[in-house]
Amino acid sequence: ASSFRLYQEMLENFAAAVNGEEELIVPGSEGIASLAITNAAYLSAWKHMPVSVPVDQEEYAEYLRKASEKEKKS
Repeated sequence: ASSFRLYQEMLENFAAAVNGEEELIVPGSEGIASLAITNAAYLSAWKHMPVSVPVDQEEYAEYLRKASEKEKKS
């Protein structure tokens, strides 16, 4: 199956779970772990150096704010 189809299945399952129709096929802890890795990848790219997982949330928020401001200016 394509990546798009897998994401579509997860989103459909999530909607059904919210409606009480199904159990989640991907637990929330997996989503949190994926987000922690993604945030670390972004922070590492912004800092041009390795970072630990999970990242310091205040530091991440500051770099995200700076990146957002930079994006608005371009």
